[in-house]
Amino acid sequence: MSTTTTESRDRRIFEDFDSGRKTVRELSDEHGVTEGRITQIVYKQRAARDGTPSARPRPIAPAQRAVAVFDMGADVPVPQHIRDAYVSPEALELVRKGMSENTWMAYRKQLLIFGDWCSREGRTAAPVTEATMLMYLNYLRNLPMPGTASRRDEDGARRYFRPAPSTVWIWYSAVRFIHKIGTPPLPWECGEKLSLAIDGYTNEMRELGWRPRSAPRAYPDDVRRMVDKTERDTSTGKRDAAILLCGWHTAARAADLASYRIRDVTRTPKGLDFLLTASKTLKAGETRTTAVFRNEQHPEYDPVLAYLEWLEWLGSQRENDPRWAVFRPLDRYGVRLRASSQGPKYTMASTSISDVVTKYALLAGLDETYTMHSLRRGYATFLREQGVDPLAIARAYGWKPGGSINVYLEEANRWSDAAPGMAGFL
Repeated sequence: MSTTTTESRDRRIFEDFDSGRKTVRELSDEHGVTEGRITQIVYKQRAARDGTPSARPRPIAPAQRAVAVFDMGADVPVPQHIRDAYVSPEALELVRKGMSENTWMAYRKQLLIFGDWCSREGRTAAPVTEATMLMYLNYLRNLPMPGTASRRDEDGARRYFRPAPSTVWIWYSAVRFIHKIGTPPLPWECGEKLSLAIDGYTNEMRELGWRPRSAPRAYPDDVRRMVDKTERDTSTGKRDAAILLCGWHTAARAADLASYRIRDVTRTPKGLDFLLTASKTLKAGETRTTAVFRNEQHPEYDPVLAYLEWLEWLGSQRENDPRWAVFRPLDRYGVRLRASSQGPKYTMASTSISDVVTKYALLAGLDETYTMHSLRRGYATFLREQGVDPLAIARAYGWKPGGSINVYLEEANRWSDAAPGMAGFL
């Protein structure tokens, strides 16, 4: 396309958008360019018309960067005060890495869905108004409840269901986070009205039969049954047995278990020390070491032996570089999967680690909703039932005292011999 033709097209795009005749999505479909490019053209044309160059916010949109940042057009003169306030996407990536990978992935998913809806409705995703947030919440409210319709519509497209209230709060937090890290920070106008609307959404969900769900607790016998289903003579079986047993005895989150490097695990006379260097409960620079003891009475359930068997297999494959992750992806034939260029970065995803628990729970005849959190929750409750001090449990396994661990401790106390219901028999 010649320069003259391109300029003519850009002017038509700007005129159609500025007059309100067409939305960004309609212009994108008409001219065969991305929505992000349409936005760039509009801001460039507006700056040329008004003679006042300005920073332009990139909207949150599918297939676009899910972080609203301010960027400048290369061919537009930029005032010094705007240049001094500019932060590149690469620099903002450091901000993003300040949160856990799981949190960011949850935020990103909600931002992309929200950006899709804003594009369809011709609304601005960032900076967002409270009216836009309320209308999106009303859109979610009108989606079908889970289980009331098929996952695909008549045209074969994916069907979205009404999300749980916890997911709505993730969306709210994600949009607010984007506004806070803008350069400069974007105005946030949402207040009491939106909070009340989310509470109303939650109450309506309860009226329709929704109830909060959490991963079921795993008991010691459940874990033994899972381990019994692993084929310890195969590479996959060795790895999965180590995941189950080390996951139970470290009460680890799936993301924490995925983050361990070989050099983080050291042998001691009584077992293993697992050094955790990054977690959602650890501040930058903090670490936490968890002791895993030998189970000499039952070697088949010994976490130390299971770990050493897996490490020996890695060594036989020359995959035991201390910098590399302990747990690696394997294909269905038990062959290691690793891109040589990724090296230390290559590890199992936290969802894949949870899938290991789900897989063996099903094989053992347990519920399909078992995840790595079932092991974490179950181990904490089991320790409390054995009389371990709650504060010691919280400190050793990464709970904030008075936080979510209280739910598990209350479960142990509820069924203890000292529970109030034990004295109420007729």
